[in-house]
Amino acid sequence: MNPLAVPTEGIDELTWRARVIKKTSHTARVLLHTWGERDFNGKPLLFKFTSWFLETLGLAGLTLPDVRHFFDPYSPVYASAHTARARPDRPSGTLRTRRASTA
Repeated sequence: MNPLAVPTEGIDELTWRARVIKKTSHTARVLLHTWGERDFNGKPLLFKFTSWFLETLGLAGLTLPDVRHFFDPYSPVYASAHTARARPDRPSGTLRTRRASTA
């Protein structure tokens, strides 16, 4: 069972991504309560990294135990965690570019 899994059939890319983000948010709250915390207000770094890892896992189609692959560049699934679709900060198919400074 993968709590981050969202079926892709019958929905567009934006809806799928939104559902993945919603599931990762819920999963982060479940994890927070299992760690004995009530909210992320006093733990901004815990919120930042938990959200980032869960979103990347969900967008890459990986499970919770697969988070270990983020820390092992020699893992066979390491590259799948770094694909354009798996990056939570970029919409699929677009690249973020820096604008040249005019100064």
